[in-house]
Amino acid sequence: MSSLAKAISSLSLSEEQLAHLTSYLSTFSGTDKALMILQYLPLVLLPLFPSDAPAGLPIRRRGGQAVAQGLRKLSSTVGDGRILFRLFGLVPILQWYSQLRKKRALAQKAKTEVNNSSSEDKGSWSLTRLLPNQDQVEMLQAYSMLAYYPLEHTYYLASKRIISLAPSKLSTVGIWSCRFWALYVALSLLSLSRRRAALSKEASSPGASRPELKKASKVLSLLTLVDLSYLPLTVHWSLPAGAWTSSFPTGVFGTIAALAQLKLGWEGSRAVAPLAPAPTPAPVAEAKLSTVVEEVATEEKPVEEEAEDNFSLAPESEEVVEDEKTEKTE
Repeated sequence: MSSLAKAISSLSLSEEQLAHLTSYLSTFSGTDKALMILQYLPLVLLPLFPSDAPAGLPIRRRGGQAVAQGLRKLSSTVGDGRILFRLFGLVPILQWYSQLRKKRALAQKAKTEVNNSSSEDKGSWSLTRLLPNQDQVEMLQAYSMLAYYPLEHTYYLASKRIISLAPSKLSTVGIWSCRFWALYVALSLLSLSRRRAALSKEASSPGASRPELKKASKVLSLLTLVDLSYLPLTVHWSLPAGAWTSSFPTGVFGTIAALAQLKLGWEGSRAVAPLAPAPTPAPVAEAKLSTVVEEVATEEKPVEEEAEDNFSLAPESEEVVEDEKTEKTE
């Protein structure tokens, strides 16, 4: 008994760690990432049981089929709940879009003043001129989310028969919602590559703060890992027949994305975790990163932090496949 007590004691969290956990899980992002793990991890575990074991594997556990069914239902139920929680996800996107428009208007005004006072040097032609600049990337991301959220909401409400929509149209709505999400992910990767290049350039300059650069580099790596995990998922959900038939790849990519976002949010909220639970519910984007991390991450993941990880697709015969498509976060 004494050894068991010691083992339990060694696994227990300190008061400060419990306060940090409580603070993080009280945010929308923290709760959503924890639920995301509960949604995708069961899909990774399914092949361990008879009904989902690959052919030839000598796995024959008693009650395995019932366990597999339970894992499917857990994944399906949690995924359904996460979509419900995102019914108001369009609100922060509208706020973000409004801020981008104001920022763009100020930038255009400043550019006009500069052009009026001096001749513009167009320079030589380059392939990079065909790519959108950072402001344009952010605006395109906002447009993609302004299209994505109404489509996801429509798909969800129609799949629950709250609104009427023909099955063929329901499938189209789900697929296009995922395609707009895929556009967001692709633009995010482009933005991250530019940030990585800028960070490398800053690191080579004299007087650069190594600890802060290291923090920023870690954040960029985690954000890149998230997008690289979402990229195959968005492609899979954007195709009428999907990119694979098993739920296992979906579970793997989704779990990786969830863990990376959980790590990012946990580290970012460490410095601001209170020693006691807050008396009122925390706001959506309460979890803060350090000053350097904020500059890198808050611009990059408005969707992930507010309501990110997301998504839906056309219903299929298998319950879990429907929800893995229905899920899409952040």
